[in-house]
Amino acid sequence: MPSGKDVAFYNKTVKDRQRNPGIHRAFLWYDTFMKINDLTQGRIYPQLIRLSLPLMGTALIQMSYNLMDMFWLGKLSTQSLAATAAVGYISWLAMALVLMIRTGTEIGVGQSVGAKKLKDAQEFISTALFISLIVGAVYALGAVALRTQLIGLFRFEEEIIRQEAYKYLLIVVLAYPFFFVNPIIGGIYHGAGNSKTPFLVNSVGLVMNMVLDPLFIFGLDMGIEGAALATALANFSVTFIYFLIRKREGLLSNLHFIKDFCFNKLKRILSWGYPAAVYNVFFVSVSTVISRQVTTFSSGAFAAYEVGVQIEAIGWMMFGGLATTLGVFVAQNYGAQDYSRMLEGYKKGTRIASVMGFFAMIVLYFFSSELMGLFIKDDPYALNAGMQYLKISALIQVFASWEASSQGGFNGIGRTKLPSVVGVFCNLIRIPLSFFLKDFFGLNGIWIAIGISAGLRGLLLRILFYFQGIRHIVKEQI
Repeated sequence: MPSGKDVAFYNKTVKDRQRNPGIHRAFLWYDTFMKINDLTQGRIYPQLIRLSLPLMGTALIQMSYNLMDMFWLGKLSTQSLAATAAVGYISWLAMALVLMIRTGTEIGVGQSVGAKKLKDAQEFISTALFISLIVGAVYALGAVALRTQLIGLFRFEEEIIRQEAYKYLLIVVLAYPFFFVNPIIGGIYHGAGNSKTPFLVNSVGLVMNMVLDPLFIFGLDMGIEGAALATALANFSVTFIYFLIRKREGLLSNLHFIKDFCFNKLKRILSWGYPAAVYNVFFVSVSTVISRQVTTFSSGAFAAYEVGVQIEAIGWMMFGGLATTLGVFVAQNYGAQDYSRMLEGYKKGTRIASVMGFFAMIVLYFFSSELMGLFIKDDPYALNAGMQYLKISALIQVFASWEASSQGGFNGIGRTKLPSVVGVFCNLIRIPLSFFLKDFFGLNGIWIAIGISAGLRGLLLRILFYFQGIRHIVKEQI
């Protein structure tokens, strides 16, 4: 039921709307919120599929920025590919902070919508956007100041790779404030049950990146700097489009960052989101250690590893889109206290995830050569190493899909710590396991260690959700 605060907020809005048609348009989203995006009633499978497809498309589009750069830079040299991959770790670390804010925002908006607490939803939105702008700007400055130390972590022997990485970073860092804000705006729409708008807006950014990449890299002979500029402009265009449509959409048209900023909402966003941030920071740190092991074989092996990760991440992003859908579905039904529907949605979402995982396994295993060949042209050793990575990774895709669906379930009920603990544990064992296995299987030993730890994450989370997640729900019902 709406709180007294929400009733007063809505009544004041009605009076303002009668006096001012502009305010009326701005608040149309309140009238349509429940009718169009209410996930607390209706058939579950169609709702999950309708919401998931645009989310998966949006996730694929965001991943495609890096893939586009790698595709075109792979035509220049393996060194340019390695340089871009190194800078990708800096962006990956930034994503940990983005996920912290986005996860908390999706939970907050989703639960507020489910509980019909409209004023709370507005405060979550304003608070999230304000803090994301600040964090994005600070992170950009820090990346520039520490660029030598950050790139130096990979210990590249070729000086050209380090210089190319500096060039790429100094331009792409200009997009970091937009890189932070865009997923948060998307998370706001997702929490409200609207996944189509972020998909359409991000599609425009991807098309721009696809056009500008070859134009800048080859047409204007800018090389790796052209790839960075294309990525920066594409990210800016997404933010700009969100700004242009804010009045039509209504959702973002009447925000007041200072007036609606709420410290209590910020605390809740951070409390929900910080476990995801801790996990991702730890994951990036472990991956950096693994990357340094891979680099000891050759820069080509490093390039193959990074390309393989990006290709495999297409599956992760699809699973992540479903995880976000489940998180929103669970959050709204949790807020509405409809626990039986919430559990039924989780079960059906996990079935969808399993089918997706099986499909990803088939594609990665049987088309590994064709996929790696799109990016690596001039290094047979790197091409073969990448093929082996994809084939080994294919075997754990179903487990990866379980990890995503369980992550979404835990996020929806606000239990974000347990998945992070499991993730940290499983990633931690990846380091000694890779050192041990590479003595027997060489580079493939590292790939096997990555696969074992990733598969274990998915298996443990699926088991734990049934025991910990369901027990938590039962406590709420008592």
